[in-house]
Amino acid sequence: WKVRVCQKHPRQMSWRHFVPPLLVVGLLLGPLLGWAATPLAALSAAVASAYAAALLGVSAFVAHRRKLRRPAYLPVAFAAMHVAWGTGFLVGMFRFAHRWLGPEAAPPQLTGEREAA
Repeated sequence: WKVRVCQKHPRQMSWRHFVPPLLVVGLLLGPLLGWAATPLAALSAAVASAYAAALLGVSAFVAHRRKLRRPAYLPVAFAAMHVAWGTGFLVGMFRFAHRWLGPEAAPPQLTGEREAA
């Protein structure tokens, strides 16, 4: 639903909202395009390696700071969160693509009065 929020309030989006979807695209397309061109394979490997290093570094920092008993789960949890968020954003881009072009209907107006139950 982040895509719908972006469509209704585009000024609230920042570059960091697009990092997880770009990561998912890179992780999916990188190896496929890498077969076609060696520089793309090297770039894909570099991006995946940088992401893995960042996951391990941040996980180690958080585990040390929070004194976690099972820090090995953190990189898996962070990666699952990023991939799920990015995949959901990409699915939303396709699901709500038709709403980029047309005007948005005004939201329903609230009356401010409560009905007696």
